[in-house]
Amino acid sequence: VRGPRFKLRQVEVWTQLVEEQLFDLDIDPHERHDLLAAGPLSTEAQAAYDELLADLSTHQPAPATWTNLSHGQPGTSGIPALAGSGTLREGDEVELKLSQALPSTPAFFLLGFSYVLVPVWGGTVVPSPDLIVTPVTDVAGSFSVGGEWPADVPSGLSLYYQVWQPDPAGLLGYATSNALLSTTP
Repeated sequence: VRGPRFKLRQVEVWTQLVEEQLFDLDIDPHERHDLLAAGPLSTEAQAAYDELLADLSTHQPAPATWTNLSHGQPGTSGIPALAGSGTLREGDEVELKLSQALPSTPAFFLLGFSYVLVPVWGGTVVPSPDLIVTPVTDVAGSFSVGGEWPADVPSGLSLYYQVWQPDPAGLLGYATSNALLSTTP
């Protein structure tokens, strides 16, 4: 849980609290020094700790819903990076974003309901190609697609995503992004 100046993290192992860590973001943005281990807290840090701890006790983090499955193949700008964000809960915003791809070039965005691992053109198709969309990357070599997650999507549904793009620097003329797996909570 994060406040404007402090961040409190609880470390749990098998649902048992192991430790709490409090970091001062102004002077320790990389979380190198745990303020709780440093002795008595200042009045300001103690007040922030109490407030953040109260927030943490009511906060239920969403389970990890996005998994990077690798299998990217480099092109002109390196390995295109596909990332997903959002909780995959009804009504929440979800976004898939590609970066590091060849600029201003069509691509093949694959979405599948299963994991197939088929070698093609020097790369590996990870998702079954149940849906293929053909976006064009922008001048930075990126594109994104997103929206509100729909209602009535069953819990535990797995979807696989990957982007293929013609690229003269890619092995056999193609670059591929890492594959992603999303699983609904």
